[in-house]
Amino acid sequence: MKNLLLNLFLLLISTHTLPAQTIYLVDAQKTTNSAATGVTTVDATAWNNACGNLQTAISAATVNDQVWVKAGNYEPAGAAATIIMKQGVQLYGHFAGTESQLSQRDLTIGANKTTLRGSGNVMQGFNLTNATILDGFTFTPRSSSTGNTRGLYLGNSSPVIRNCIFEGLRANPSGAAISNNNSSPTISDCIFRNNTAGFAGCISNSNGSPVFTNCKFLNNTGTAMYNDASTITLTNCTFDSNNWHSGAYGGALYNTYGTISTISGCTFTNNQNQGTFGGAIHDFESTSTIDNSTFAGNSTSGGGGAIANYGPGSSLTLNRCVIRNNSVTSASGGGIYTGGNLTAKNCFISNNTASGSGGGTVGGGNFINCVISGNSTASNGGGTFGGSFTNCVIAKNSAREYGGGTLSAGAITNTIIWGNSSELYPDNADI
Repeated sequence: MKNLLLNLFLLLISTHTLPAQTIYLVDAQKTTNSAATGVTTVDATAWNNACGNLQTAISAATVNDQVWVKAGNYEPAGAAATIIMKQGVQLYGHFAGTESQLSQRDLTIGANKTTLRGSGNVMQGFNLTNATILDGFTFTPRSSSTGNTRGLYLGNSSPVIRNCIFEGLRANPSGAAISNNNSSPTISDCIFRNNTAGFAGCISNSNGSPVFTNCKFLNNTGTAMYNDASTITLTNCTFDSNNWHSGAYGGALYNTYGTISTISGCTFTNNQNQGTFGGAIHDFESTSTIDNSTFAGNSTSGGGGAIANYGPGSSLTLNRCVIRNNSVTSASGGGIYTGGNLTAKNCFISNNTASGSGGGTVGGGNFINCVISGNSTASNGGGTFGGSFTNCVIAKNSAREYGGGTLSAGAITNTIIWGNSSELYPDNADI
């Protein structure tokens, strides 16, 4: 009986094999090839017969089909046109036009550059699942474009996006690179650089749960990522030299309306908020959990040279983080500004500066196994203004007025407070 059932099972498998995957080839130079014909085997003949129009190939493809796009420039027709993604279709760039296998692509930056450019939204997608893939493209404005050009708009979609570059894009008010509306894409190994917007220079997320891994956000104007009522996951990402020019948004991230962000293994360096709070991250009514990450050289004129976290329901949890060399020019919290719901474990908070209170941090919180050293303020609380301490070291911090080490501290347990200084009130050098 068992053998009979096994034979029937094998028979079913043999008679219900999946159809071969269809591949559509696209080459911008093949302008006379207007039809898209799918193939199951890619060779020189197939490339020679490639379609000259990307949208034609996408439209011809169905779920699980692939579209291979040769290096070149691709623009949707018409000033207001856009490239439309299709559910379940996998789009791949970075082809030289000689490959027969997907694995043969050269993904080195600059090699076989496959550029999508236009005005308005270069590409958009609606109601897409993670069976839809976008891999190996560069998004830029059309060369003649002087207005707004967004790279990608997603509505109610969760595609997989890999190995893409978004650069030189512009949008007003938000999301020059990607605008996610009720969308949760999985984005990895992408670069976002030199984009500009009124706010959310790179990415705006509203009511979604996007995931970012191994991505770089470089030299964007307008906070690099705006998150509204979303759940954000960032792993091994880099935020460097992003700039918010005015108002309350952070240089790298602005989280608001109950956003929950989980950040691990990331670096935030040289980001600047010329407005109020958060040189790198500004949390308002939001929760951030940050692990094994570094904040260095970030600055703002308002509170929190690296991080500002405040407002009803806000909380900030730090573990194994380095907060160093951040600064505030006109307010408090050279490293961190918090509304009080802060837990910092196993962190180094060092060499931050503030013109107001709290060279290292201001607003209190619980510090466990932390080293707080070399911070300074022109006011009170060189290391921290407020906080409770367990198994910490508070050393070599300085204040012009009271509390070179810490001021207005809560419970202090098994903590070394040593070598701090107060210029005007030396009797209050440590605490």
